Amino acid sequence: MKKILILSAAYPYPINNGKRVVLSGVIDLFNQKGFKVDYLYLGHHKPDNQGKIENFIFIEKPKSYQQIKNVLFQSFFMRKKSIQESVLYSNSIKKKIIDIMEKISPDIIFIDTLRLGQFLEDMNKTGKEFLYLDDLFSLRYARMLQAMDRHDLKINLLGNFSSMIPAFARKLLKVERLGKLILKFEKKTIEKREIQIVQSFSNSLLINQSESLALTAKSGAHVGSIKPLMNINVLTERNYSNSPEFIFLGDLTLPHNSFSILFFIEECISKLTEKLPGVKLRLIGKGASQELLEVVNTYPDNVSVEGYVDDLASLFSSACAMIVPLQFGSGVKLKTLEALAHGLPVVSTSYGVEGIAINEYAGCVVEEDIQGFVEAMKRLTCTSYNRQLSAQAISFYKDNYSQDVIFSEYSKIFNLGE
Repeated sequence: MKKILILSAAYPYPINNGKRVVLSGVIDLFNQKGFKVDYLYLGHHKPDNQGKIENFIFIEKPKSYQQIKNVLFQSFFMRKKSIQESVLYSNSIKKKIIDIMEKISPDIIFIDTLRLGQFLEDMNKTGKEFLYLDDLFSLRYARMLQAMDRHDLKINLLGNFSSMIPAFARKLLKVERLGKLILKFEKKTIEKREIQIVQSFSNSLLINQSESLALTAKSGAHVGSIKPLMNINVLTERNYSNSPEFIFLGDLTLPHNSFSILFFIEECISKLTEKLPGVKLRLIGKGASQELLEVVNTYPDNVSVEGYVDDLASLFSSACAMIVPLQFGSGVKLKTLEALAHGLPVVSTSYGVEGIAINEYAGCVVEEDIQGFVEAMKRLTCTSYNRQLSAQAISFYKDNYSQDVIFSEYSKIFNLGE
């Protein structure tokens, strides 16, 4: 039996964020192809749910004192590693990973981001190693810095990565000036490291094709792209009946989500309630900040924060549209694809559809001016127009992101044949 070894500092279950969508999709493909899946997880504790993983291997991340030492020496003094690499690195962990690789002798190794790629960087490669970079962190951080300057905003710089660093460091990053300085440092360092790491792998992948082309141009190394496997049962019809109900979906601990929806409410809600009496905006996602909750509470009849919702299908069926008013970001926004798969029309800035080959028949209205969202949302309350975009969305998703399409593309990427 052939084997794949996946190395990651993220766990793929439950499938409730973009990272887990990609990882679980890779697992599904190789399970279907008859591979034995070995999953090495570098984290702070061993999770209970092993999902579809046949052999789960847990390695504990470095202790706090080791993380501090690494960041001070490897990142700030030597400037060899980004901070997110340093907090996960140790020589003993590297040795464990190499020993496990030799013991398993996998046919394919899938390495999740630079954080795990650093452990294999100086090894001789055989062509069976695939480095998945997610999206370009350097671009993500550059856009965060631009947004901070443009809007004078305070944002959570860490997002989901906060659990990987010591508690005292999380507090330091909340100090606005210090946090911004560290983000500038990390942006510069990781931009250099992204170039270096792809030069040491023959197979590197990004989720956004335009970003893969940009990194190829910068590094001189070939960087491919990989679409996410969403595993969604595509709807054939919706139950929309003219209600002015809209959805915003996203992890509200992530800076691009939390700031963008707050900005939208502050800029547009008054005009929206004037143009669409009875309008309802439902915010779906975990981790709403106190600031967002306070703003939402001033519009109790029009805006609600509903936290994480497991079953989105019924919400998508009756809602008018999803709004994606992102002011910055990078990668591919999986929430946009999820909406299209359910036939839910989308109103988005270009950031919300980045990396998706959107055309005029994709069921999506792209609007750069945040004020323009109001008119677009109003137009979508027309049942016939909504039905037209809904059908386009489903067709676009089936043609570009259905399981058969993605599995065929994955088979080519990993040289598996049909």
